[in-house]
Amino acid sequence: MQTSVDNIYASGDVIDKTQPKLTPTAIFESMYLTSLFSKENSDPIDYPAIPSTVFSSPRLAQVGVKYDDAKADPDKYSIKENHLPDDWYRQVDKQTIGDNYLIFDKNDHLVGAGEVSERAEDSINTLLPAIEFKLDSSQLGRLIYLFPSISSATAGEL
Repeated sequence: MQTSVDNIYASGDVIDKTQPKLTPTAIFESMYLTSLFSKENSDPIDYPAIPSTVFSSPRLAQVGVKYDDAKADPDKYSIKENHLPDDWYRQVDKQTIGDNYLIFDKNDHLVGAGEVSERAEDSINTLLPAIEFKLDSSQLGRLIYLFPSISSATAGEL
């Protein structure tokens, strides 16, 4: 994040990085720089799982390991796919379009997810902590969500 000038740093879209160039990413980078300049932290930046979404209709959202990467490496990942209109909660909302995928590593940690639905951003936000903190299926099974809610429906897909 340090530029070619010693005392000038950058954050946000001007950085050459693989992370999504999104407002929340720029805020995370700016908060990191604040902790660096105040000497609260001297470690290199460590990005968390960063979700992204397209606010179309239906919406598209994704976080963590991408579908194509997991599909290309079946020895490392397994993919669970769900047709969302089959879920009772989605039927209550009369949703007729929607699919998601959940990607697990060989240690049964949720490491990626993507969804196409009218509530995709909410579903991915529900799964984000599980991906960031590498929860396994037994830990995920200990989470009880408000019911009925999109979170409880999404957790039921695990």
